Amino acid sequence: MFIRGIFEAGSIPVLERVLSFTEARHEVLAANVANAETPGWRRRDLAVGEFTRELEKAISARKSAPGRFRMKEVDLNPVLDRGPFTFERSGAGMLRHDGNNVDLDREMALLARNALLHNTVASLLRQRFSSLRTAVSGRATTA
Repeated sequence: MFIRGIFEAGSIPVLERVLSFTEARHEVLAANVANAETPGWRRRDLAVGEFTRELEKAISARKSAPGRFRMKEVDLNPVLDRGPFTFERSGAGMLRHDGNNVDLDREMALLARNALLHNTVASLLRQRFSSLRTAVSGRATTA
């Protein structure tokens, strides 16, 4: 019970969820790049705003009721299962004669930004686990 409480409290569950989301988004954006020349392909993306709002609600709920941070409220499944792909209509790139609207430069920029967020969150998560490892082993570190 105590060990599970360590992993349900603090920033670890939040970081895990953001990491999962960036991983799923990377797959969607990579599919856009792979299909940049596929006739009829429309660019897709995950509902980033919806995920962010759900995450903010869960964090706010935790602040108003201190204790464990239950990430069950921030479930990726609704975002991923319930039409996670939003077909952008205006400003999403010009629809070409073959019905494709992927702007390769834009997709590569979004991929780079998503990868940067993913790497940053992975680094933060690694630091949290390193701190826990140090605490469990009882060894003090000098910085």
